[in-house]
Amino acid sequence: MHFDWYQATVQASSEEVLSWFRRVWPDGEVRPSKPKNGAAFGAQVVIGEMRVAECIWGGGMEGHGVNLWSSGGDSEFFAEAVRSRWPDHRVTRADSAADVRGEGAWDFWSAWALELADRFKLKVEHQGDWHRGKDGRTLYIGSRSSPVRLVIYEKGKQLPELGMPDWVRLELRVQPKKAEAGEVVAKLTPQQLWRCSRWSLAAADYIFGENGWDRVVIGTRWNPADRERSVRAIIKQYAGVLGEWAGDLGGWSELGEEIGRRITAAAEKRREAIASAQAARAAPSLQTKGIPAGKEDSCQQHAQAAHL
Repeated sequence: MHFDWYQATVQASSEEVLSWFRRVWPDGEVRPSKPKNGAAFGAQVVIGEMRVAECIWGGGMEGHGVNLWSSGGDSEFFAEAVRSRWPDHRVTRADSAADVRGEGAWDFWSAWALELADRFKLKVEHQGDWHRGKDGRTLYIGSRSSPVRLVIYEKGKQLPELGMPDWVRLELRVQPKKAEAGEVVAKLTPQQLWRCSRWSLAAADYIFGENGWDRVVIGTRWNPADRERSVRAIIKQYAGVLGEWAGDLGGWSELGEEIGRRITAAAEKRREAIASAQAARAAPSLQTKGIPAGKEDSCQQHAQAAHL
């Protein structure tokens, strides 16, 4: 389990951030880059031909600090360095990735993700080569506007030169909507990011065997008033049916007991079906360190710079 993207806003001047870039990556070159998202200026750190970090500031961001990020293999080191230098920063995006390898890995985990989407009524998007499966497929669980989204994709097929076509990545993308939520996320480990929604908590329970975690609220949270509105809608639509059913059973108490029995039976039946499916097809094991030899992070040689 590791960060695969880490992006944060820090309350610092651009000069301070660029100076920090040079200290953390002494072998890198700081170059101008194209600004994004309404910013006026941008800069990047390049080692050889590879960009390892980037930042933007000014323009529409004036007065809001500097936004900086890193992705891929450099993210873990970058997150540690940012947290060491600016402990009170605000995360705007963090991706937590787990790597899976094994025959049938894609079939198993994509089916699991679709079942998760159906269970929690989440939006599903398909991208990539779903016709032939040669160039890799991607499955998105959750809407684009959601603060938490799951992405499952065939990483090995996107990088055929590595010779690992069965390499699948499970990636949770967290984008806090409010500054306070971003400050909370800045304290979480890659595994703890899975606490950021009700459905990702359920996913963590299945993948990692974690249970008993508290949810970290980073978006809109359900409140009791939502339940009351749902109850009123049920009564409005089904009052007649419920009244007749209660009469047949002998009263409202009997109706409540009967509904409870049916809900319990349906839940048990679903659990049995899931257990049967899992037993029939064992899941490929997670390899949280499944990066091929020789592909270590390019910034590992500078690990000590995180404490600057």
